[in-house]
Parts: sequence; structure tokens; C-alpha cells
Amino acid sequence: MIRLLLVGSSFALRYGGPAVSVPRLACELAACGVQVSLWAPDGSALQLAAAASAGCALQAGALPAVLTAQRPPDLIHDNGLWWRHHHQLCRRAQGLRLPRIVSSRGMVLPWCLRQRRWRKCMAWHLYQGRDLRRAAALHVTCAAEARAAAALLPGVRCALIPNGVDLPADPVGSAGPVGSAGPLAVGEPASPVAATAGWGAAPAAAGVALFLGRLCPVKGIDLLLQAWARLQPAGWQLRIAGPDEGGWRRRLEAQVQALGLQADVRFLGPVNATIRERELRAADLLVLPSRSESFAMVVAEALAHGLPVLTTTATPWQQLAAIEAGWLCAADLTSLTLGLQRALGTPAAQRRTMGLRGRDHVARQLSWRRTAEQFLHLYQQVLRQG
Repeated sequence: MIRLLLVGSSFALRYGGPAVSVPRLACELAACGVQVSLWAPDGSALQLAAAASAGCALQAGALPAVLTAQRPPDLIHDNGLWWRHHHQLCRRAQGLRLPRIVSSRGMVLPWCLRQRRWRKCMAWHLYQGRDLRRAAALHVTCAAEARAAAALLPGVRCALIPNGVDLPADPVGSAGPVGSAGPLAVGEPASPVAATAGWGAAPAAAGVALFLGRLCPVKGIDLLLQAWARLQPAGWQLRIAGPDEGGWRRRLEAQVQALGLQADVRFLGPVNATIRERELRAADLLVLPSRSESFAMVVAEALAHGLPVLTTTATPWQQLAAIEAGWLCAADLTSLTLGLQRALGTPAAQRRTMGLRGRDHVARQLSWRRTAEQFLHLYQQVLRQG
């Protein structure tokens, strides 16, 4: 039985996708027979009741004590870069001769590297580049991240394994008439009205568009609000759910006021699992206008619920076009406006059909068991190679 120490920066929900996906991975690995311990420097692993119920050991305290208490792990799987504890973990792993796998979680993508650029440049030369070269393997969740890692670290051993997603017992809606609204190609006009007469024509349908995620610049919510103001879709409500990061919510609320969108837009704040489920079931469309994503867990969740998705080509969800489960556009205002107009103007029955196609896709390709088995294979390879 493999003894694994699975490390996160934090498992508090305000930290976004990895705070959910890493504990969920731990549960599935435990079901596959791995002896999993979870640790984060802020002690948040102690709050993971579901992981404890699955048989995972929840660790807290200083890293040296965690690594040397009772039997040490056979393998360390670290999630994230740049923070001090990642460097400490690398040093401790080397001292104990423990192989270490690193999941970059989007942190080597170009947009992320540009944020706080001078600090990251300094950290890269002081320790981060060396620490990654010493890892037994680098895990990424999309091809774009694999390319970015290869550019930074030529010859790095890179494993591409997507996150899994849980499939609800029943989808949001029932299947409507079989048909396709058609995927939105990059730069394609949403309709003759959009191409020739500006943004004045509102969609005939009405419903709820949902954004679900951290409120921060990378998510592109500012672009979404501008696109919404251009279209002013009659009868539609935009609901924005998620934790604030760095005071970004205040800026977005000011933007809503300036654009006169107070009647159309509602901020829900952080949401727990129950409210998250309720919002996904109440929505007619998920919108993720991100400028950069390594996986975008919320897209997989929405599709699992049978909800169609509008997102950007800066996310790794180009397959939305192939499976006809949503719309893709570039991460700029004009393209997002065109994409939003087309999504909102799609008849409800066709949106439901698109969502069910997405649900079928995640059921086939993105089960947590499949993801855990891929990681288990990677762990076994690393251990065999010493």
C-alpha cells in the first residue's frame, strides 16, 4: 500500500478549485487503496470531514513533525507553487530522500506568471526553478499548461491528468427536442443583428446566467459586466457567486452602479456546497469569461449538472465546440458580447439538449475514479524509478 502525503496551500473554500479538487482526489485515492494523509500550512485539513470519513488522515502542525511522525510517507504530492511551504517541502523531501510530485495548478501559465512579475522572477531564480527541476514529475491539467511548463523547464517530466467531477443523480433539466444551437467559433458573429446593427437586439428568451468562482481579475467578470450592459438582455438575471479576493468585489459593485445594472446583477458572496448546488440547478447558463485557467473546475461541474456553458478560449474547454455543449469566444469584450448574445438567444429546449450532451461527456471522460487511477499509475511509476 502506498503511503501518500497530499499537500495543499489551503483547503479553505475561498481559495478556489484546488481547495475542492485536492480533497476529492484524496477520497478517491483512498478508495483505490492508497493510505492518504492531507496537510496544509494553515491547518485547514482538519476541517475536511468527508476526507476523514473516506479514511484519509488529516494532519496539522509543523511540516517536520508531519513528515517524521510515525511512518514517513512513500511519496509526496504537492499542489501549487511560489509559497514558502512549497520550498520547505522540497528541501525536506530531499533530506528524507522522498520522491515529490508537483501539481502546478495553473501557476506556470503566462497570465499567472505576469502577476507580481518581479516577485516571481526573483523567486524563480532563488529557488522555484530549482525546486521544480528536482521534482520527480510535474502534473498539469491541460495541454496549454504542459506547453508552458516545457518552455520554462525543457525536458521536464510532465503528466497531463484532468480533474474529475462528481455526477449528480439527475441533470438540471430534461431533454428537449434534439437539435443543436451550434458552437460559437472564435470571431464568428452571433447573429446578423450583431454583425450589422450593434448590440441592441435582446434575446427573446429569459432566465438566469450564473458566474461561479473567485472574484478576482483573472476571471474576467469586469468584461462580463460590460458585455451585459451592451446587450441589456430583457428578462435575464446575472448572478455572481463566489468569495472576494483582494477587494475585487467592491470594484465590480462600483462597475455595476456605473453601468446601471443594479436591477439585473446580484452578488451572492461565498457559497457553501448546498447553495452552490442550488444555484447550479436554478441557472439556465454558466458563464466563465476567464482570462486564464488551468482546468476550470466549475465548467465540469456545470456540465455534470446538464448546464450549458459559455467560456473563453483561454480555458482548456475547446471540446465544448466538438461536443456541442456550449459556446467559445476569445477573452475580449467584443467576442464575449457576441458569445453572450448567442447563448442568451438560444431557445431553452436547445440549451437543455446542449447541457445533456455535456453531462454525457463528463460521465464518460471525467469520473473521479478514472482520475485517481491515472494518478495511482503515476505514483507507481515514480516509486519504481526510485
